[in-house]
Amino acid sequence: MTTTLRRWHLLGPTGPPITEAALFGHAARAAALEARRRTTGCGRLPDALHRSDRHRHAHWVGEDRDGDGFIDHLAVWAQAPLDALDPLGTVARIRLSTGQWHLEETDLRDTPSHLWVSATPLIGPNHAWAKPGRLKPGQDLLSQAAREIADLRSLPRVLELTVTRPGEGAPWLWTQTPVRRKLPHYAVWGWLAVLLAQPSSTPFAAGALSHWGLGAFRPATGIFHDLR
Repeated sequence: MTTTLRRWHLLGPTGPPITEAALFGHAARAAALEARRRTTGCGRLPDALHRSDRHRHAHWVGEDRDGDGFIDHLAVWAQAPLDALDPLGTVARIRLSTGQWHLEETDLRDTPSHLWVSATPLIGPNHAWAKPGRLKPGQDLLSQAAREIADLRSLPRVLELTVTRPGEGAPWLWTQTPVRRKLPHYAVWGWLAVLLAQPSSTPFAAGALSHWGLGAFRPATGIFHDLR
């Protein structure tokens, strides 16, 4: 299935810090729902934008593309036909408690690269633990990431997967979310690098809250803020 991508530049005040990526991703989806109700009277998004079949539905990812530590772009992608993302053309702005930003669509695309690295940390699920302090077999960060990334059929074959830096302590700074759900209290988390057999410009993400902007990868070329 082809991965379809749309990207917008944030207009207005400085965007939220990249550590609020999950909050921003939730707000972006809420903006799409609002636009859908306003234009069609329907409060439901197309299947490609909201269904729960693993990683086939949309990812709502805030990006810090200029390296200043603040979100300046929104990228939305899904493994779906191009017209599946048409409803996003009516999204006008994103609101958070700290501000609001208007959107201007851009045709900006990533340069194809063999090497992709974490733009935001990948966070493992709670069920990885047998009990606090002891992981179940095969549930370390590298194993979890390998399984999820291997399942992304839009990518070339993975040659090598490396943990570049493990996270330390509970990832509370990254896992803020406005919805009531169980968060990873003692999750495995960290930053990774993925070496692909062929250069690719297809965006991808993995791990808990990956549909809201965590566990997102970027090509190793280009300027990005390094929070490690």
